[in-house]
Amino acid sequence: MPAGAATGLNQDNRTRLQAKQELASWIGKSDDPVGQQMAERAWDSAVRTFNGNPWKFNRISISFVLQAWDAAPSGVFLGDSDYSLSSDFRNPLRGILSDSSGRPQSWLPFKPFVALRADFPLAANSGSVGTPTLYTVQSPERDSKVSLFPMPSSGNGAGRTFFMEYHCRIARVTDDAHSLTVPQEVDEAIFWCAVKRLLAQKGAETSKWQEARENYAKSWKDVLFEYRDYVDSDPLQKRQPA
Repeated sequence: MPAGAATGLNQDNRTRLQAKQELASWIGKSDDPVGQQMAERAWDSAVRTFNGNPWKFNRISISFVLQAWDAAPSGVFLGDSDYSLSSDFRNPLRGILSDSSGRPQSWLPFKPFVALRADFPLAANSGSVGTPTLYTVQSPERDSKVSLFPMPSSGNGAGRTFFMEYHCRIARVTDDAHSLTVPQEVDEAIFWCAVKRLLAQKGAETSKWQEARENYAKSWKDVLFEYRDYVDSDPLQKRQPA
């Protein structure tokens, strides 16, 4: 089972309740339900913005032994050659197929699920069994499943190990008692991103805006140096979140 990306991270981060109360206080509405709703939206928006970048603490490595599927079930794309991930899926890093001894042998390219379906429609099940030459991920944002194509069969991929490395996303928190599973410095940067957005939305006075802007710029610089993962092949890399 893949290990969760959050294992061992700092657990002293703000809970959702603490974050929205503290955020709401910046617009003078810490006890106002409407102000707290605005704060929640700003915090969620900041988390989504940070998910526009790959982070070292969200790098996950997994491996699994391929099973044989010698006949593709009728009407089922890629049959049952699916392997569930324990997290969502943001972007691929690498996929490696072992030899029969379990030693890494060949790199498999990743192909987006939509593109793969276009190239191999449902009707083309015949001939889709053999040694895998590429992999994809279905439902990347939830219930993610890895599929290999062609489907491994006896003597053609079955019994080999597939090694995979990828980035997941920062998980959104919905329970008031829970906190983000990120390093404390990243939690702080997300908070200041939310403050900055909330003040911009509310049109708060210049002094507060300037303070939030400076704190966010400093915290972003710190996490960029320490935690951002630079992946040359990552098409989703972004600049500093606005």
